[in-house]
Amino acid sequence: MECFNHESVAAIGVCRGCGKGICRSCAIERPGGLACSASCVERIDAMADLLDSSMAEQNPPARFDYRPIMLMLVLGVTFATLLTQPYVLGLFCLAFGVLSLIYRLIQNWRAARQRDKRSTR
Repeated sequence: MECFNHESVAAIGVCRGCGKGICRSCAIERPGGLACSASCVERIDAMADLLDSSMAEQNPPARFDYRPIMLMLVLGVTFATLLTQPYVLGLFCLAFGVLSLIYRLIQNWRAARQRDKRSTR
């Protein structure tokens, strides 16, 4: 492949912004790849920034969530206790359903707030 600007010189790479072949004298090295002009430098830098921010959002810091384990323990003990008193089991199921609904609504509200914060950045 030949350089787009210098037809007699062999290209050392391809511009990441426009795809043209470029020689050593035309190449501008950027962290995101080689560029052939100032406009391609801006495009490559914008793509690199977008990729970095996307990767940061996809890899949130790992954190152990103990809440599901605690919920299962509480439910197990409660159901084992309520099996001896069946008339209370229906009341418990109703209360648990209402609490689960409230918990899920709070989780949805928190997720919507986080999405709003990300979209305003």
